[in-house]
Amino acid sequence: MKNRIRRIEVHDRSLDPLSAEVWITVSPEYHTTTTEVRGRLVGPRCLYSSTIEVAYPLRPLPSSLGTLTPPHSPGLTVRAIIPEASFWEPQCPFLYQGPIELWQDGQRCDCVTISHGLRLLQKKGRSLLVNGRPLALRSHKITACSDKEATQLRQTGYNLLIAPVAVNSLGVWEQADRFGFLVLGQLGEDADELRWMEALRPHASCLGWLSAECRTLSAEEAVDWYMTHGNPKSV
Repeated sequence: MKNRIRRIEVHDRSLDPLSAEVWITVSPEYHTTTTEVRGRLVGPRCLYSSTIEVAYPLRPLPSSLGTLTPPHSPGLTVRAIIPEASFWEPQCPFLYQGPIELWQDGQRCDCVTISHGLRLLQKKGRSLLVNGRPLALRSHKITACSDKEATQLRQTGYNLLIAPVAVNSLGVWEQADRFGFLVLGQLGEDADELRWMEALRPHASCLGWLSAECRTLSAEEAVDWYMTHGNPKSV
């Protein structure tokens, strides 16, 4: 019987820049003693910086950590240790990408490519800290974002996009990961928004969500609402 990947969760176990540690939990269709997870993260990669990319293999957890898993994450957990890690932030959105492979009985039966940015988002009063440094937010509402539009928005000085949490706007988060924008998702636009929130939450660009009552607010007013009522999304 062929196995397949049902779910992947990525958890930053440690954000120590000297040796960051990423845990990846894979939930397969079924799990036996011959079910394995293999793969690697390759990076850092950044549109605005020349980098030397290194492949960091995924390894099983050591026996001393074998009973630990990320919160709410049943499945097979592996980890990648990244020395001298490059963090994701709007100025330099470094990403680590690579294949996550599911093996069953010695054969590869499924593979999913992931993209992950190491970063820490915090609120301090009405200020947003990205990797411990304050970031002044300049926001723009958008429903889709091409490469050309992303470049123009960045050149204009925007660093935060507000996009509907809806099927036709899901690509905004992927573009924001690459081009260096944070994204606030506007709720109340799609009946399947809970499903899309689950899919969008792992993105490095995902800052959080705006309630349905914010739909009529300007971009600046929506950010003010978020800084008063919202909490930065963490993975």
